[in-house]
Amino acid sequence: MSLFFCFSAIVTGAIVAGLSIPLSLGKVAPNDLYGIRTEKTMRSPEAWYAGNAFGGKALLVAGITTIIIGALIPIATESLGLRNGTLQLFGVAAELGPLVVAVVVLLVYVRKL
Repeated sequence: MSLFFCFSAIVTGAIVAGLSIPLSLGKVAPNDLYGIRTEKTMRSPEAWYAGNAFGGKALLVAGITTIIIGALIPIATESLGLRNGTLQLFGVAAELGPLVVAVVVLLVYVRKL
């Protein structure tokens, strides 16, 4: 079971990190499909690029953090003696925790634009 959560966290982190790179580099023009789309970022190109550059960096950190946590799940499972119920909770927290933090930080930043 721990290998499932390990693999899942690593894949999720890699996808988030991969999708965040073009945003952080300012390569994504304003659109309705991909990017940090809030009322403020959709109003002007300057806000779009500023919000997406910051959001891309926040999501990149979250993705890398998720990968690292995912790689540590088997070690933590064994050393802490986690059982299935606790392991499932730990696995979900490992995947969602960094993303939730990144989204909250991003929304606070965008609100100040």
